[in-house]
Formats: sequence, structure tokens, C-alpha cells
Amino acid sequence: SSGINAEYGGGYVFITNLVPLHVLIVLLMGKYNSRIYISYSTFYIVGLVCSMQVPFVGFQPLRTSEHMAAFGVFGLIQVVAFLHYLKSVTSKKQFEVLFKTGFLLSAVLGFILITCLTWAGYIAPWSGRFYSLWDTGYAKIHIPIIASVS
Repeated sequence: SSGINAEYGGGYVFITNLVPLHVLIVLLMGKYNSRIYISYSTFYIVGLVCSMQVPFVGFQPLRTSEHMAAFGVFGLIQVVAFLHYLKSVTSKKQFEVLFKTGFLLSAVLGFILITCLTWAGYIAPWSGRFYSLWDTGYAKIHIPIIASVS
């Protein structure tokens, strides 16, 4: 689906962000299970690879901020799956120590990594599509093609 949408005009970004939003809500409700993990991981990887096969899309799914929500939820679901595994093989006290240490360490390292990658130019800043969500007049002035479809 993502590959076909990427081929025909870029609608894949909407789908690529809508599905992770649903998965995030499911995770926040505490309804995680292995089926959610398998289905979202498969959706994300296959969709990413298929959309990257489109010549004008290329590596944008890895570098633009429009795709970071999907990447973030993919990373989050990996962490949740790992935590469920750890919880099943460790005692409650060991799990609490591992969870607190791991959360603090990954939050600090994740912030530093994203900041450095953005500063170095590997992650692109927000695009006109994002700005036009907040200010509908932005697209009309700066990006007429977006204004014609929004």
C-alpha cells in the first residue's frame, strides 16, 4: 500500500502517520500483544522498503521529519516488546531497576542522537506540508501545489 501510494503522488505519508497513531493509542491503552507487534513491524518495514523503491522518494522516509512519528512508534514498539520479554524472565525488583536505568539512558541518548543528526543535516527540518497543517495560509503563499490540494 505504501509503495503504491508513494508512486501515485505522495499520499503514503498520511497512511504512514495514521497507522502509527493508531498503534500508539493501542499501546497507551495497555492493549499490547504480539499480534500488534508483528503486524506493525511488518507494515513499517515493508512500507518503508516499498516506498524507498520509488525514484523520487528515495531515502526521504529515513531522513525527513514527516516520517519520524512512524519511526518513533516503530522504535517504541520494539522497546515495549523487549520490556515484556524482560518482565517474563526477571524478578519484579530486577525489572524495576533495569526499566528505570534503561529509560533514563535511552531518553538521554535518544535526545542527543536526534539533536546531532538534525544538526548534521541527516534529518531534514519540518517541511511545508507540516507548516501548512498549523497555518493554512502558509501553503497559499509559499507552496502553491500544496495549497491546491489542501
